[in-house]
Amino acid sequence: MITQIPSLVVVGFPKCGTSALIRELGRREGVKVLTAPNGALELVWPAIKAHEAQATLGHVTLSDTRLVCHKFAAYMFNKKAIQYLAEDINRKFVVCIRDPARSLVSWWNMHKNIAISGESKNHFAYKERDFYANCDVGSYYIRYAKDRLRYDRYIASLLNEVGVERVFVVSQERMASNLLLAADRILEFSGATAPDKTNIPIENEHISFAQKANVALPDAIQQELDHVYGATLAMLLKNNIRRLI
Repeated sequence: MITQIPSLVVVGFPKCGTSALIRELGRREGVKVLTAPNGALELVWPAIKAHEAQATLGHVTLSDTRLVCHKFAAYMFNKKAIQYLAEDINRKFVVCIRDPARSLVSWWNMHKNIAISGESKNHFAYKERDFYANCDVGSYYIRYAKDRLRYDRYIASLLNEVGVERVFVVSQERMASNLLLAADRILEFSGATAPDKTNIPIENEHISFAQKANVALPDAIQQELDHVYGATLAMLLKNNIRRLI
């Protein structure tokens, strides 16, 4: 594993800004972003093992690198992967969250579009398109998203595996309002010195799937997600987790 250089992993929940964050970190001087062999930002587990084996053997050039980072949002749902990553004591974790009601609508609309368009024929939503192309948000929540939106449960599991000192939580809402500031705070958390922001371009506002599909949730689902988010924020406060929310 890469142990000589500080390492950062970006994880999170559906449609919470992990891609925007890792792109911004990759623009910074001295930050090496590991990607999939095809260039995709999601370094799908367990591909990170191969990357780190190559680095250990000297097959990856890391000269002038002060931070190595990669992202795979679904680490949050994979305890085995988190345990592997936690073995490197120099590795820290950034968790991206968002109002789970907005996350649900965004995820539902994205999967519906995949099912209808057929642009990703290997995606599960297309393979099960009879459901995903036609389901309402309530049915989608029950069948697919309910467990995956339990921020409180998954973040508690992460803290148990890696400890509170190695975790930083950032919200998609804060990144949308000032991505540069969020990246600066995360670089400081990682142990890398925040670089000068001069001449770093600001991206145009991103129109998310949640904004494209303004859907009112059933009251019971809205109340359930409000409870999850409230419990999550209370847990972060109680454990004094570093955060930008």
